[in-house]
Amino acid sequence: MTGVDERASNGALPPSRRIACPLLMVVGSRSMLREREALELQATYRRAGADCSVVVPNRIPHPLGETENFIAADNFIVQWLDSKFGVARQFDPVTYL
Repeated sequence: MTGVDERASNGALPPSRRIACPLLMVVGSRSMLREREALELQATYRRAGADCSVVVPNRIPHPLGETENFIAADNFIVQWLDSKFGVARQFDPVTYL
């Protein structure tokens, strides 16, 4: 479903398919990737040894429907980047804001 075949589960991805840097996926109702797909992709990449995290923004009630709190997501992204440079605390692999 995610486009990453089963070779990733045993670490057999070719070098061109390996991710050498940390990967953060921000998923939500308007994302290109849904939460379930992101969690599947994360599990596959983590089995292959990649540093892969998922963040799911919280939703704010609105008269026309819920909207995602993009400000909280933006703040989290900056904090996550800081954590990868060793400046801030480390985060769990999956974070719900």
